[in-house]
Amino acid sequence: MARLLIRRVEPLEMEFEDGTIKEALFNNEAFIMYTEEFGSIDESIENEIKTKPYDFVSKILYCGMKVMDRSVTLEEAKSILIGGGTPLMETVSNLLIDNFMSTADEDLKKKFFKEIEKFNKRIMK
Repeated sequence: MARLLIRRVEPLEMEFEDGTIKEALFNNEAFIMYTEEFGSIDESIENEIKTKPYDFVSKILYCGMKVMDRSVTLEEAKSILIGGGTPLMETVSNLLIDNFMSTADEDLKKKFFKEIEKFNKRIMK
């Protein structure tokens, strides 16, 4: 008998002034999309998170949104992130951490968490 552990992942629901609701899901599919479109997420954390945090988180949001709606664009995700500001950046970062931590090995988890902590400190300034 085959057995598969299913972990529940809650989507991020974003409601706009006009009542439109868009969702993003930061699951393994989103991580795979990120790698296919932008390269290694580890390298992006090392480089982009320090110099272009909005670009990095926009890419994360884009991949999460694209899991739910294939027609979403990177420009749309960046616009949403800019409109949502720091609270949306923190939410996306926290959801990314939660989902990453459930799938990564211990060494990668430690490295990733250190970089995210640095990132959160920078955006809180």
